[in-house]
Amino acid sequence: MSLKTLEIAPNRLLMDSNFDGYKLSLKPIKQSRKSLQVPVEKTCVNPSQYSIVHVKLLSLHNHLCVDQFDGFSSVYFVDKQLTIQKVYVDAGTNELVDPVAVYTMSKPRERLSGDYGVTLRFASADYCVASDGIGTFYILATKDKRDDDQFDTLFSGHVLSNESQGFVVSDASFNDAKQELHVLLLHVQEHGTDGFISIIHWITFKKTQKDWHQVALRQLKTKGEVQYLQLESDCDHLYVVSENLVVFALNSEHPIEETPLASSGKLYHWSQDTDEITVKIPLPETAQKNLLKVSCGGSELNVEYNSLRVLSGTFQGSVDSALTTWSLKGDLLEIQLAKADKEYWTQLLAGYDEGEQDLSPSYVDEVHNRLQGFTSKREETPQRGATFNSQPIEECDFETDKAETFQRISGVTNKPTHQVHLGSHHVLLSPFLDSQSVPALGE
Repeated sequence: MSLKTLEIAPNRLLMDSNFDGYKLSLKPIKQSRKSLQVPVEKTCVNPSQYSIVHVKLLSLHNHLCVDQFDGFSSVYFVDKQLTIQKVYVDAGTNELVDPVAVYTMSKPRERLSGDYGVTLRFASADYCVASDGIGTFYILATKDKRDDDQFDTLFSGHVLSNESQGFVVSDASFNDAKQELHVLLLHVQEHGTDGFISIIHWITFKKTQKDWHQVALRQLKTKGEVQYLQLESDCDHLYVVSENLVVFALNSEHPIEETPLASSGKLYHWSQDTDEITVKIPLPETAQKNLLKVSCGGSELNVEYNSLRVLSGTFQGSVDSALTTWSLKGDLLEIQLAKADKEYWTQLLAGYDEGEQDLSPSYVDEVHNRLQGFTSKREETPQRGATFNSQPIEECDFETDKAETFQRISGVTNKPTHQVHLGSHHVLLSPFLDSQSVPALGE
């Protein structure tokens, strides 16, 4: 099925034709407060988590989790002792009750700066899931919530190959017909030339008579942040809002066509100085060195992975093939080429524009020094007026330049089925309107 591009339009049936504007109300809003004996568990980013992707994922976090399957009458939070506390308004007194402890997670180690926060999500009226933020995942039975019963442990353990990797639980949904629990886990990872990427783990658990087993794993990636991530009710599709396209990297149930290159805009990146050229080619995350074949003649370059051609073409200039070296660093192939001449190359491969040149600061300075001989030594008098200092500008200052896309992605075909271009609008909130629908988008 081809990708469908949709446009969002207001439903006029829901609009009040007599609406004449908002009016200021001075009526007080009822507030209920409770002092906590044990404070709420909070985490802070550390200096290594400096990107805006980290800040948004780890800092824009609501510590209250609503139970949408309980008539939205209760909220939950996790305290410093990793105890899940339940709070609700007493129907008789119309006041908040003291927090009720319903479950305590184990504490494998003391929490450190940079750990992911604790997250909790309700998958159905009977099940909820939780993460301690340092690698352990829980499936809990919520039992009878009207009696404030304790939650029972159905599963606890590590679900990612990197057991120490923290993550947040973005969503969870229980498919009653298949007796399957689907969860979406999200974390940020640094990735070569792409900077920081968001990795989504779509994990499926199967309920048996005695326990729960992990039966499927899907993994998706996107450059930059994920603003909205939810499962469709059939658990075969997911909804995601991101700046860049989200692509499948792994699907254990419906294997994807393995391609040697990552799904980024350019197939490779290259940079140069006076003597050398460096070529960087992204490969699959599980790339093996023995499956790579790199051959370089004086005028041609050929790269193959697992007998598939990755890159092939004729150099714009000439290189010394005897000095060519290459190495595999994780999922990044790096090739070092020695120029036979000292000229500036405008392209790596003649007539091939699938690569992107990264300008080397040292080479830019060298070219600048060469050009100084052709410039006037007479100092120009600067124009008076307001000056613009770019020094204080940070990554977050360019948020309005980003264009977000809403995608519906199939877990069967591994491809998006629908998309909506949201422009530069950002997701500010995602409230539940009812227990049977995914959260709405508030921009």
